[in-house]
Parts: sequence; C-alpha cells; structure tokens
Amino acid sequence: MELPKYARIEHERRWLVRPGPVELVSPRPFSRRLVDRYLECGRLRLRAIEESDGLPTRYKVTKKYPAESPDEQPIVSVFLSREEYEALRSLPGQDLIKTRRYDEVGGWLFSIDTFEAPPRDSCCARWRRSRRRSSAGSFHRPMHSGK
Repeated sequence: MELPKYARIEHERRWLVRPGPVELVSPRPFSRRLVDRYLECGRLRLRAIEESDGLPTRYKVTKKYPAESPDEQPIVSVFLSREEYEALRSLPGQDLIKTRRYDEVGGWLFSIDTFEAPPRDSCCARWRRSRRRSSAGSFHRPMHSGK
C-alpha cells in the first residue's frame, strides 16, 4: 500500500482487559479523558483530549486509513481550535468516552483505556511503538490483558 500524503504509520497493538478493577504495575502520575466522535461521513474521528495535570484541552480530527495489518496503519491528525472542534462536533456520529491511564511493564509503556460510555465498564490495553524503539523486540502482552 502506498502511504497517503501527509500520513505516518501508527504501530499499535490492542487487547481486551479482564473485567474488574485493573491494578497497574508502575502507573504514571497522569491520565487523559478522551471524548471521541466517530463521524458517520467516513473514517474520521473527532477528539477532545482533557489532561489530568491541568493542561488546556486539545482538539483534533484524525483519519485512519484501511491497512492490511491491524498493527500498522496509515494515520493523519490535524489539531483544531475549540471553534473548529465545536463546528465539526455538530456532524452526526457515534460518541465514545474513555479515560486513558498509563502503565510501564517490562520497560514498555502501555495505556489502559476505561470506557465511560459506550461500551460502559470495558477496558482495553494498548501499546504504541515509540519513535525511539525500532522494533517490538522482546515485547510481551501486558499482564493485565486477557487472551
């Protein structure tokens, strides 16, 4: 697949997390509340990012392109002003709200998403390869994930 103009490849793996409270191994002291709207007009996601450390809320629109591998896909994001975000928010779509906490396991940084609405009371663990690491190397599934 040819990389779309302005896109970068996102390397990501995701797992469902066992139901119930998630105990983090080495939790980071911050979290993010993500308010997403998946627009009905295509593959666009509108996102508000609320930081737990008091930083201003950020807004962006993202397009993830179809890919042969679910672990690697082209992605493009554009940051928006609040006014631009509010204008796009008026478009029809499906909402998803989650809190993202961060945990380090075996030298790898994971994010743990707890969904507020819908699907309520669900969790997902995700790993995204940082730019500093060139490969997954001895990467292992996080202990709090299911199969």
